[in-house]
Amino acid sequence: MRQVQINQRQRANFENLIQSIEIEQTKEFGDVAVYYHLEREFGLIEIFDQAAGKRNQGVSVGFLTPIMAINRNVEPKSKRGILDWYPQTALPEITGVEAGVNFEWGVGAR
Repeated sequence: MRQVQINQRQRANFENLIQSIEIEQTKEFGDVAVYYHLEREFGLIEIFDQAAGKRNQGVSVGFLTPIMAINRNVEPKSKRGILDWYPQTALPEITGVEAGVNFEWGVGAR
């Protein structure tokens, strides 16, 4: 491997750049993405929706059940806690279901 020589000014510029980086937001991605991919591969949303029937409000039981299972495997929360956990993951972007959507399961909607 070839080493690149840098001078003091370049090093100082690089260090200043690194120090100026601010983390604006972090989200869980890898684990929830893998679990959701597996859920899609097995067609669990459709299976659960067929078994439970689709309601005319909020998201389906077929959607909520795998989300609750993913949560239980990643960072277990109560049903109400999932309302706070879901937007902190990449699931809204992956699933297309926005954070704050009506997760209707008897604990109130946001």
